[in-house]
Amino acid sequence: MNLSQPLVIVFIALGLLIFTALLARNFRNFSLRVKVVLGILLTGGVAIGILAYFVIINTTQITNSLSQRLDASVSLLAEEQLSNTVTLESEYANQFFNDIKKEVETLAEYRISLQAQKATLSLGAYWNAATNLIQLEGGQYGNSANDVSSVFVPVNIELDDSILSELNVT
Repeated sequence: MNLSQPLVIVFIALGLLIFTALLARNFRNFSLRVKVVLGILLTGGVAIGILAYFVIINTTQITNSLSQRLDASVSLLAEEQLSNTVTLESEYANQFFNDIKKEVETLAEYRISLQAQKATLSLGAYWNAATNLIQLEGGQYGNSANDVSSVFVPVNIELDDSILSELNVT
């Protein structure tokens, strides 16, 4: 029940008491007709007051019940939406990782096929590391900027035939 509702009921009751006190002071001076009309009005007013009181109480209970149901419903809906979003995003992430897995598998198959042709490729028929590598300013080795891809060999790696052969294959 709301705090303002009992306050309203107290004010109404106080107003009725003051009105009744004023009527009671002059009640003996009223004619019979006025007394009967006041009795009917008082009886009807009490009935309407009691009815209004029960309406206010029931309205408050219904409003609180509906408010609680709405809160529960909104919470469930938000939880369901969050669950659906999590499921959808996890499916996107799963698809993303599956795509990466396929790419890695494709690259591994390509690397295996290159290794299968190692004998041919290591001779330098496709690309020859011995002739295409140049020494850069810092002492490391690299290829020309005009080549399709790039090769970089750090300073601490010594270029021997096995390294050159591996560079030809990869």
